[in-house]
Amino acid sequence: MPITSPGDGILAGAPAVVLVEPSNPQNIGAVCRAMMNCGLTDLRLVRPCAEWNDGSARAMAVSAKGLLESARVFETTAAAIGDCTHVFATTARPRDMVIPEMTARRAAVEIRALASSGATVAVMFGAERTGLQNEDVAMSNYVVTIPLNPGLTSLNLAQAVLLVSYEWLQAGMTDPGEAIDPTEGRMPARKEQLDAFFDHIEQELGLIGFFPNQDMRGHMMSVIRAWVTRTKPTDAELRMLHGVLSTISGRRLGGKPAHVPGTKGGQGYKARKRRSLSPCVPEDSAPAVDESGKPGEELRQSGCQSLVNQSSSGVEDLVGRSDEHL
Repeated sequence: MPITSPGDGILAGAPAVVLVEPSNPQNIGAVCRAMMNCGLTDLRLVRPCAEWNDGSARAMAVSAKGLLESARVFETTAAAIGDCTHVFATTARPRDMVIPEMTARRAAVEIRALASSGATVAVMFGAERTGLQNEDVAMSNYVVTIPLNPGLTSLNLAQAVLLVSYEWLQAGMTDPGEAIDPTEGRMPARKEQLDAFFDHIEQELGLIGFFPNQDMRGHMMSVIRAWVTRTKPTDAELRMLHGVLSTISGRRLGGKPAHVPGTKGGQGYKARKRRSLSPCVPEDSAPAVDESGKPGEELRQSGCQSLVNQSSSGVEDLVGRSDEHL
């Protein structure tokens, strides 16, 4: 479920972030940016450094300067969490306390559940050098840990806030692990258009002797069909592929343009364009032509001619709107 606006339900019920005795203005600014990235907007500071909102903090906050300016300052931890019903304390050190402990990912699910029932939740983070004091942890309902390399478990303050905030954001997604479909929002080609393309490619592959035998022909075309269908090509993309096939087939004979039955010869631009508008068939395998010199019924029944005739304009359309389709 993508986030469509700041008022999206995914962002509802965000917990407050409480920083206890933060000592670096730049870290406070970076925390603001991390919070805003994930939709958290309630920042509370307990005894911060005197210059907590100076120029360096604003520089680190970037577009989250508004959150920095609206942060509330408290003299005690108890005052900062006084209106909260549930408090989560983050720590990297074992504490000799009987308090439920969970990972940040599990805590995110719990925070979502509590908020949905009307609870007011806060997550506390300690000072950069020492972390939360035992007195602060004792005020919490849950202890939150972030599993990391045992050889180095300490995090920068803003990093810790970002990880917890991100887990909270992901917990509100319908499927946090859902892959993004690059074809979403694009209208794929109709089945009849796909069938015409498969007829065209099968015709061209047959003419160049690609299929080892008739038995393998069906199997190999099934593989090609499954592969192309899986990509969900658009109408414009299919028309471009028709143009590719026509261009390749037009230069099949020794690298020179092959003569297309029913068209005039020549090497100029108009002649090349005429050839690109018709499927190319070598002279020795060309279908019969009628008295007017036009391709006979065998070629007309191939199902490809009408779409191939669009290939030139299709390529131009696709190139002109490459950002839209590719």
